[in-house]
Amino acid sequence: MSPRPIPFASVAGRFGSTCRPPRRRRTCRRVPPGTTAPSVAVVVHAGLVAWGLAIAACAPDTGYYEGFAPLEIEASDIDEETAHPVVGNFVQQEYYLDFRAPAPDEFAELRPEGSTPMEWIPWIRRDDIDVSVQFRLTNLADGPIRAFVLLDGATEFYDWNPVAFYGLAGGEDADEVPFPSLLGFTPKMLEAGEVYEGEYREDDLREAMLDLDVLTRFCGGPFAVLYNRSEVDPVGMEEVPEDAVIAGMGMIRMTLGATGPARLEYAIRVRDRGGRIFDAHTDNLRYEFMPEPYLPPAVAGMAGMTDPNGCAPTEEAP
Repeated sequence: MSPRPIPFASVAGRFGSTCRPPRRRRTCRRVPPGTTAPSVAVVVHAGLVAWGLAIAACAPDTGYYEGFAPLEIEASDIDEETAHPVVGNFVQQEYYLDFRAPAPDEFAELRPEGSTPMEWIPWIRRDDIDVSVQFRLTNLADGPIRAFVLLDGATEFYDWNPVAFYGLAGGEDADEVPFPSLLGFTPKMLEAGEVYEGEYREDDLREAMLDLDVLTRFCGGPFAVLYNRSEVDPVGMEEVPEDAVIAGMGMIRMTLGATGPARLEYAIRVRDRGGRIFDAHTDNLRYEFMPEPYLPPAVAGMAGMTDPNGCAPTEEAP
């Protein structure tokens, strides 16, 4: 799990200002067999200026990331046979944020030889970045729909994608219980043609980053961690050392799930307080990390895998 920094020269010309696009983006979808994802092109903050977000004026410590292409579910995508039992048919998009790479000696201090994931110190740290996501959800159907705007993602260590790993423990035939996302696991009901504009604020993402690191690296039960705000009830946080450095989110995954045709547009804002965001004018290497997909112990056991941190399945679904 060592980083794979690449020379800036190999990507020169892609970045020309402090309004930096990320280095990797990927779209995945769960739709009926035989259908294909739409062609993808970069969208320059489509419609976001109307929301009052000043895109053109980027502060030196702020990165703005335009949504890749709008996530869209078409009428031909709707199929109950392939739908997730909670969010319905869905499409996902991964957005890797752009951070500078640590020097070799710095990385060696973060992950000493023989140390475990619980003992590692993250390079991307929650306390060094503030993240928010603005989004616009549009009902493209002629009637009402139920839709989800989910946010999940990855630290530099582990990737949490509960929507995609549903089914590994047997699915509905085995009474598998879907695990919640970090944010957005409450549906939105939209009338025909209705547009909903929303935001996951910095405090929402700060809690999400804590939840993500705790449930993937410190044996926190997903239901206990995700259904409780840590400042109100720190249940599930028992294994987190007092001096633990909580990892920040290096990749954000947006999921649109809906019972009918819908479109999701979004933009990400990152405020850098720790000098970690990659700057094309001063940095030569960017941090190429490869997070491991994380499965809760109960799901990992059903799938014939083991938890990388030795966590045991200790909780039942609510």
